[in-house]
Amino acid sequence: MIKYFAIVPLTIALLWMWGCDSEVRKTPSKPASSGTTLELLTIVDNDIWKGQTGDAVKDFFGQEQPGLGQAEPMFDVRQLPQQQFNKLFEKHRNILIIQKKENIKPKASYRRNVWSQPQFVVVLQASTSQQLVTLIEEEKEKMREIFYNAERQRIINAYTRLNQNNLSNQIRERMNLSILVPKGFYIATLTDDFVWIRRETPQLSQGIMIYTQPYVSREQFSPDNIIERRDSVTQEHIPGPTHGSFMATEKLFRPFTRTMRFNGAYASEVRGLWRTDSYHDDGAIMGGPFLNITTYDKENLRLVGMDGFVYHPNKDKRNYLMQLDAIIHSIEFVSEDEAEDPESQTTADTTPVLPPA
Repeated sequence: MIKYFAIVPLTIALLWMWGCDSEVRKTPSKPASSGTTLELLTIVDNDIWKGQTGDAVKDFFGQEQPGLGQAEPMFDVRQLPQQQFNKLFEKHRNILIIQKKENIKPKASYRRNVWSQPQFVVVLQASTSQQLVTLIEEEKEKMREIFYNAERQRIINAYTRLNQNNLSNQIRERMNLSILVPKGFYIATLTDDFVWIRRETPQLSQGIMIYTQPYVSREQFSPDNIIERRDSVTQEHIPGPTHGSFMATEKLFRPFTRTMRFNGAYASEVRGLWRTDSYHDDGAIMGGPFLNITTYDKENLRLVGMDGFVYHPNKDKRNYLMQLDAIIHSIEFVSEDEAEDPESQTTADTTPVLPPA
C-alpha cells in the first residue's frame, strides 16, 4: 500500500546541515518526532520516484509483511518531493532521502536525531538512477533492520512508562526473567516454567506466552521442533472459545523462519498463523498471526520460547503484533539470585552465545 502526499509547496527551503557521516550532535532543543508506526517518509523528486528507483523502494518496503495471513505492507511508504520537504515533515520519525547528483560516488549515510528525536534518517546519493537502484539493493536489509528496530524501541520506551511493576515482579520471581507488562495487560496463568499475559477488548485479543524447558541440543531450534513444542504448550494452556477447543498452529500456512540474535544469544524466529482446534467438530474457529522467538538462556541453562499472538478478525494486525514483538524484546534473563534481589542485577553480557551442541 503506497500513498502519496499532495500539498502546496511552502517557502521554507530544506537546510542541509549534514556535516560528516557521524551521528549528528545531540541538542536538547529538538522537538519530539512525529509519524505513525512503521511509516516511512521517502523524500525524492517525482521523476525519480516514478522510475526504477521508486519501484525499487516500493517493491521492498511495500512488500507484504510475512506471517500475517493477509495483505499488509512491511512499511507504509509515503513519498514527498524534495522541494516540499519543510519543517513540518522534518520531524518525521523515519526518513529516507534519495538524491541523484552529478559526479558523486554512490553513498549511503545513516544519521540519528537530525531534526527531531527519536528519529532515524537514511540518505542515499548517486549519479544515475541505475546506481541508486544498485545502492538500494545493497542497503535494503540494513535499512529495514534500522527502521524496524527503531520502531520497536520506541514502543519499548513507551511501554516502560506504562509498566505494571507488581506484575513484572511476580513473573521475575517465578521464572527468573524480567519483562514489561504494560497497563491493559494482565497475567492469566503463571507457573515456574510458563506465563500467559493477556490484553482483551471487545474487538481485539493480544497474548504473550513464555515457556521454558531444559536445553538438550541444537535440534530444539529447528522450525519443526519449535512448532511441535508450541502446539504442545498451547493445547495444555491456551483454551479456545468452546469446551475442548485449544490453540494450534495452522498447518496449511507455511511459516516464515530465520535465525537471529536475542540478547546476544542464538535464536530462531518463526512467524505463522494459529487457529483454534478441537476434539469435536463444532465449527467454532478463531485464528490470527503469531510470532515465536526461541532462544538459549545461558543464565539458567534452559531453552526459552517467547510467543506473541493476535486475534483481530477482518482487521489489520501488523501493528498489534509488533507491540507484542516489542514486549518480547524487553525480556532479559536473570539468575536465581538476581530474580530474588532485583538490585543485584548486573549489566548484561552482550557477547554472542551459541548453545552447546
